Amino acid sequence: MDRYAVWISKNLLVISLIGIAAFSFNLFIFRDENVLIYDYKRLFISALVVLNSILIASSKSLKEQAINKSKNIGPKVALLLSTLILFAFISNIFGFYTVRGMAELLYFVGLFLLLLSFLDNKHNKLVFELVVLVSFLCYLSVAVGFLVSVIYGDGSSVWTILSYANPRMMNQVQIWLIIPCLYIAVISKSRKSLIPLALHFSLFFALTARGLTIAALSGIALWAIIDKKHRPKILKITLAMLVAGYAIKWFTLAPFPKFLITGELGGWTPQLNTSDSGRLEMWLYALQHISIIGHGGDAFVCNSPYNSRPHNSVLLVAFNWGVIASICYVLLIAILFFKVIFEKRTKTKMWGATLLSGIAYSFISGVLDSPLSQLLFISTLALYWQASSPLDKIEKRKPYIFLVLLCLCVTFSVSTRVFERVTNNFYLAEEHIPETYKPQFWYGNNCVDVKQHIK
Repeated sequence: MDRYAVWISKNLLVISLIGIAAFSFNLFIFRDENVLIYDYKRLFISALVVLNSILIASSKSLKEQAINKSKNIGPKVALLLSTLILFAFISNIFGFYTVRGMAELLYFVGLFLLLLSFLDNKHNKLVFELVVLVSFLCYLSVAVGFLVSVIYGDGSSVWTILSYANPRMMNQVQIWLIIPCLYIAVISKSRKSLIPLALHFSLFFALTARGLTIAALSGIALWAIIDKKHRPKILKITLAMLVAGYAIKWFTLAPFPKFLITGELGGWTPQLNTSDSGRLEMWLYALQHISIIGHGGDAFVCNSPYNSRPHNSVLLVAFNWGVIASICYVLLIAILFFKVIFEKRTKTKMWGATLLSGIAYSFISGVLDSPLSQLLFISTLALYWQASSPLDKIEKRKPYIFLVLLCLCVTFSVSTRVFERVTNNFYLAEEHIPETYKPQFWYGNNCVDVKQHIK
C-alpha cells in the first residue's frame, strides 16, 4: 500500500496537468452549460485534494516527506505564513460564517498539502510537453468556437469559445503557460518551439485580453531584466511572436475565416477593452468594509452586491481574513519578488517570473480563485520551489498524529462540500437559477440559505 501511495504522489503533478489538458478542449459539455463547465473543474481539483490527503494519512513515507518538506520553508516565510493562517483562523472564529469559513480554510490547507506532494515531481520534460499541449488545446477551444459560430451565422465574439465559462477564465489559465512557452522557445533550436507562444499571443488579440497582456508582458520584461544572458533572445522572440500572433489571429480566428464563409470583412485593427468592468465599485466596497481581523471565510462572496470576488487578491484576503493577514500576504509576495531578482539559474528565474506575473494578474482578476488557474498556481509554485532550493534529505521520524488529523479534516470538509453540491444537482433547478451567475468556489449559488450580514 505504501509503495503505491508513493508512486501516485510522485505523479500527481502530471495527473493534474493531464486533467487541465482534458478540460481545456472539452467537446462533451455544451457551451450553454456554464455551471457544469466550471463546477466539473472544481470537482477535479477537489478530488485531487481529497486523494492526496488520503494518501498522506495512509502512508508513513508520505507523512515523513510532508513533514520534512514543510521544514524546508525559510524562517521568515514560515513566520509570515503561520501568522496569516492564525489570523485566518481567528477571523473564522469571530466572523459571519464560522463553519463555512473553516471549510474554506481547510480547502486551502489541502491545496498546501497537494503543493508538498507536487515537490516529488521527477517528470520535468513531460511537464513542459504538457504545458505545450494545454497551450494548443486552449487555442483550439477558441478556433473551433469561433468557426462554429460563424458557420451557424451567430458571429464570433470573445464569448463564443469552448471549454471555459468565459474568456477571462481561459486567460487565467494562460498566464501560467506563456512564460514557460517562451522558455521553451529560448532554449530550443527548433522553430517549431515558437508556435505555442505565437498561439498564446494570438489569443491576446482574439479575446481582447487586456489584463492578461499587461501581466504576461510585465513578467516577460522582469525575466529579461534579471536574465542578462538570455535578454536579447527573450526580447527578440517576444516581439516577433507578438507580430506572428496577430497574423495568426487575423487569418485563423477573425476576421479572415468569416470573410471566407460570409464575404464580410471587418476587424482589421486590434480591439482595445477600455472599461474597468465594475472593478472600481467592487474595490471601494471592499475597502469600506475591511477590518483588522476581517469577517471570516466566504464573507465577500455571501455579502457583496457586485461579483462574488473583488478581482483583487489582496483586498479579498483583507476583507475575509483582515488587515494583518493581508499584510502578511503582501510581505510574502515581496519576499518572493526579491528572491526571484537575485536568482542565478535560468529555469528558476523563469518559474519565478511566471509566479510573479500570475500574482500580478490576481490584482485585477480572480486568477487565484478559479479552479484550473488555482491548480496551475500551486503547480508553478512547486516547480519554482523545486528549482530554487534542493530539498533536504528525509529524516526518519515517527509521523505526527496532528498531520493525520489534519488530512482527515481536509478530506471530510472538502468531500462534504462536494457532496452537498452534487446531491443538489449543482443547483440547476429552475428556482435556483439567478439573474446573473457569480462564480467563486462554484459557478453560482455559493451562499444558498445563508444570511447576508452587510446590507
